[in-house]
Amino acid sequence: NAVINHVVFVHKSVEEASADYLTKLRRTNFVTPKNYLDFATSYLKLLEEKDEEVEGMCERLEGGLKKIAEAQIQLDDLNAKLVVQKVVVKEKSEACEELLKVISESKSVASIKQEEAGSKAIEIEHQSKIIAVEKKDAEESLAEALPALEAARKALEDLDKSDVTEIRSFAKPPKAVQTICECILVMKGIKEISWKAAKGMMSEAGFLSSLMNMDVDAIGNSQVKQIKGFLKVIGVTQTEMKSISNAGAGMMKFVEAVMGYCEVAREIKPKREKVATLEKNFFIMKKDLAAAKKELAAVEKQLAELEAQFEAAMTEKQELEEEASIMERRLIAADKLIGGLGSERER
Repeated sequence: NAVINHVVFVHKSVEEASADYLTKLRRTNFVTPKNYLDFATSYLKLLEEKDEEVEGMCERLEGGLKKIAEAQIQLDDLNAKLVVQKVVVKEKSEACEELLKVISESKSVASIKQEEAGSKAIEIEHQSKIIAVEKKDAEESLAEALPALEAARKALEDLDKSDVTEIRSFAKPPKAVQTICECILVMKGIKEISWKAAKGMMSEAGFLSSLMNMDVDAIGNSQVKQIKGFLKVIGVTQTEMKSISNAGAGMMKFVEAVMGYCEVAREIKPKREKVATLEKNFFIMKKDLAAAKKELAAVEKQLAELEAQFEAAMTEKQELEEEASIMERRLIAADKLIGGLGSERER
């Protein structure tokens, strides 16, 4: 009876333990009628087997406890890694915030540079229009005198050396011829004003060519005033001069045309100086604009690099946060598992 009662007790206990085993560890333990019969009919054999089974269970228990201890070590290691990971995530977050501040400052600088460049571009466009108007006005005024000057130069082309030689042959030239030659002496900047100096000037090779290529813009106000004084007392017209000397008439036409040009040039000189000043300022502004655009390009390049760094840092931060989150979830699960096995370890 004691054995039977014990068998009943054992099997009832196994049933209850199996149910509890299933609940806690989700593992099923099957109990069959044969166990009852085997236990009842061969108690000694079963006892031996149970001894072996107990021994095996001890080994399993020992192995399980060892696994639990190893799991605890791994859990501690994982906790340590999580602490480090959280520190790294915090550092990355702070670095991203600092980088964001730098990007914000760079964007502000870029905005200012862009505004400056835009303002300079508008000013340059405005100055360009003013220069075009002033330059056109000066050129139109100067164009009135240029045809006469070109015609006078053309008249000089019609002269040849024999015409000039004719004038040089005069021992005492007509007053009008001498006066017009003296005008040319003044135009060429020769200090000595005399017939001897005039003859020496005309004897130079390429005399007529030098007149045609003369830089009339270099003639000063004092020279113009002196030449006009000579022309007032010359006492003849171009037609009358032609009857006296063909070369003298050509040179007289040239001198009068140059004086007409100088008069116009004197009137438009302030305009030309204004245009020159505007063009100088325009060049400086263009240079400043180019420098501003270069600075803007450098800032934009730096900003692009910073934004790329920020994106990379944010991506790395997100990856670290995800890894930390996964690690934390695993730790919670492992902690629950080890906690659940705590009773088994105590047992």
